[in-house]
Amino acid sequence: MSLPIKKGLTLIEVVVALGILAIVFAGVVTLIVQIVSLELSSRDRTQGIALAQGKLSEVTASISNGCSNVSPVTNAAPILFDVPNSRFSYVVAENTGINYGAAPYIIASPDYSEITVSVFWDDRVSENNSIKLTQVVKKCADD
Repeated sequence: MSLPIKKGLTLIEVVVALGILAIVFAGVVTLIVQIVSLELSSRDRTQGIALAQGKLSEVTASISNGCSNVSPVTNAAPILFDVPNSRFSYVVAENTGINYGAAPYIIASPDYSEITVSVFWDDRVSENNSIKLTQVVKKCADD
């Protein structure tokens, strides 16, 4: 007489398989959380860059295309502006009479302004974030 053939799995085999699945599942969940976190951080950075580029374009256009020596940026201490319904705030600063050129031909000119837009925000990943964009603008000459 032969022994009967067992069909199915033993309890130890099932426990080991569930343990392996739990380890794999924990790794996948951790990866998904990191991906979502990085996506949110990337979206905030993109919005910050877009805000900075928009403000920089707005200010440089009013200085260079307006043909006016009256700057929309005051030379007083920069003011922090909050963007309504947003976590973003920004500062616009102007440095007039900047030096430009390469050594030894560096020239100081009151016809040029350096406009800097700094955008600040808090996000879920790293709390304090900022981006700074700077552009040199030639002011219009009075006719």
